[in-house]
Amino acid sequence: MRILTLFIALFLLLALPGCEETEPDFLIEEDTYILMFAELAIIDQYDPNLLKNRTKEDVRQLVYQKYNVTKEDFRRSHEYYEENIEVQFDRLEKVNLILREERDAVDDLERELKEKNRLSADSLRQRLNIE
Repeated sequence: MRILTLFIALFLLLALPGCEETEPDFLIEEDTYILMFAELAIIDQYDPNLLKNRTKEDVRQLVYQKYNVTKEDFRRSHEYYEENIEVQFDRLEKVNLILREERDAVDDLERELKEKNRLSADSLRQRLNIE
């Protein structure tokens, strides 16, 4: 009986480390995933008129090339990361932070451009040749 118990304990000791969940080979690094997710979210909101002769899919391909990740690996990584929804919410919060920072930067640039193009009363008089 002792030998059987010892054998079962030894078996469990050797078998349990093999049960650890390992990350799949296709999985992209979490930080890269978050950055790509943010960029792809921005692309999804693009006005087609701003793309000129490109499609949204063309621009998405540029993101995949930039990070050296295939569309399929991103999709599979996305599905893998979504399996643990609690941690995925944390990732999405990081994506939202990136998007807010981008929005704020665009707002700042727009404000600067408006300020630069704002005409003072004197410059308006000069343009109209009014004294």
